[in-house]
Amino acid sequence: MDNNTANFKGNNVDYSNTFDDVFQSLKSNHPKYFIPLINYKFQKNYSLNEAIELLPADEYITGYSEEESRHEIEKRITDFIIKIRDDKYLIECQSYNDGSIALRIVEYSFLNARQDAKKDNGRLIIEMPYYTVIYIRSNSATPKRTEITYKFPNGEAVKYDADNLILSDFTKEEIIEKKLYVLIPFYMLRYESIMKDENAAIEEINEVENDIDFFIKFLADSFHKESISGYDYNNFIIYMDMIIRHVTNGNENERNLVKNMGGHVIVTEADKIFWAGKDEGRAESAEIIAEQNNTIAELTKQIEELKAELNRS
Repeated sequence: MDNNTANFKGNNVDYSNTFDDVFQSLKSNHPKYFIPLINYKFQKNYSLNEAIELLPADEYITGYSEEESRHEIEKRITDFIIKIRDDKYLIECQSYNDGSIALRIVEYSFLNARQDAKKDNGRLIIEMPYYTVIYIRSNSATPKRTEITYKFPNGEAVKYDADNLILSDFTKEEIIEKKLYVLIPFYMLRYESIMKDENAAIEEINEVENDIDFFIKFLADSFHKESISGYDYNNFIIYMDMIIRHVTNGNENERNLVKNMGGHVIVTEADKIFWAGKDEGRAESAEIIAEQNNTIAELTKQIEELKAELNRS
């Protein structure tokens, strides 16, 4: 996946797995922005400069059939484990409550914890990771908590519960205040029914446009203040655009909602230097190859002359 354009393919965009693509891109391209989410959710105080390690959770589970995977594509977004210092955090992203989330958390967390299990003369200590479930879509049936209970033959029961993070519970101002920037691309899903409705009232569409403008202005201000990079700014705009296009699916609202977003993608001086460096590097490589070829040709000529001189003697 191209870092700057996510799943864009020229002017034709494949939106089939958009939610997954956006979340995977956030994870791969902007992992440090999950740190404020972890700070908020688990009352930590990590800095954005913390060394982090990404551990994909879904590599441990291979029991889903191809048919089940296709069925889950809109419900199961993605899962990963992020390690900061000695702590691990399992982050699940869901667009629907599919009833299997708790079981997947048990599977992922246990299999990952097993990798670092402490063994000592018949004793085994398994440290389970923190976890949270992010619901980017929700309704009245969306659970506020994920509750897991381990029961053992001796009668003991251990609870492994966690509060879910439900996007619709946050205002746009709270997302900025708490620095939950990874939620920005999905924020507009609260207006999904409006965006899908070509007969939506103009006041409703204006509300959606105002929130889009709110986030674009915030990202632009942050870029100009150098609190985010041009790379971050561009990609967050593109991710928002992808989500909106996925929801509107080419209807009349799409044109109105994304008409100004393309104009906000910028080319920074860093981008120019990077690509200039690419071009310069290609030119330097060509020069080096040419010099090497000249050197080889000269050495070959000298060897032939030496052979000729030896034959004469």
